[in-house]
Amino acid sequence: VVLSAKGTITGNAMIGALPFAAGGTSAGTIGFIGALATSWTWLTLQIDSGNTYAFLRGIITAAATATSTLATADITNTTSLRFFIGYPASA
Repeated sequence: VVLSAKGTITGNAMIGALPFAAGGTSAGTIGFIGALATSWTWLTLQIDSGNTYAFLRGIITAAATATSTLATADITNTTSLRFFIGYPASA
């Protein structure tokens, strides 16, 4: 995914329009991310049960002990992302 214009999006950063609702909480792998507005030490994708979207979550400092959800302020007009997400679909 490569953004060409972020526009006026607000709230949490997420990947939407997944084809099926998740049957449980799962995580995705981010292989590459570039051109963020904020530095992060570790990033992942999290899809919660029943959702058709995955939040971008990460750890912003090496001393942090919990993940945080990236906000749209953390991405730019040229953020690029390569990822994989597999999850069980709800019945």
